[in-house]
Amino acid sequence: FSALVRKEFQLHQANILIAALVLALHLAAFDIRTVHPNFENPNVKFILDATWAFWLLMPLLIGSAAVAEERRLGILESQLCLPVSRRAQLFVKFSVALILSLILGGLMPLLIERTKDLDFHIFYFAAAIFFISFYASTLARTTLQAIGITIGFSICLCFLAFGISVSFRQYEIFGPFIVLFII
Repeated sequence: FSALVRKEFQLHQANILIAALVLALHLAAFDIRTVHPNFENPNVKFILDATWAFWLLMPLLIGSAAVAEERRLGILESQLCLPVSRRAQLFVKFSVALILSLILGGLMPLLIERTKDLDFHIFYFAAAIFFISFYASTLARTTLQAIGITIGFSICLCFLAFGISVSFRQYEIFGPFIVLFII
């Protein structure tokens, strides 16, 4: 199992490098905000305050690369021939990717920002993004296809959540579309 865990971390080397770049960007924005807290342009302040949102891309990238990258490289089929059950291999793959996603997508912004604006709900968002992208990774052949499936599925879920929250009495036009979408 330690070899499987090591292999999974090795698979995510590119994602860890991207996380290091996001860390450098976030620390630079944090330093700029502390040195120069007041800006004349509110757009600059908004951009510097919202750099923590780049961390939410990490669960998307990690989850999308989990299975699809091995499928693209052609090593998934040979890996499944190892003397470890498929269930154990998928569990290790899922666990390592989930832990990386929660650390890089949820914990890092909380550690850097340390404000009351960010709370532990960011872990829910990171986990939801990871679950959707991991599922899309099992359906796709490449990471880019998995990212596309994840974005499409997320947009559909947002429309579905919006449609459910809309009152049918006030907006009767959405009713048939929601029923068709659910069917």
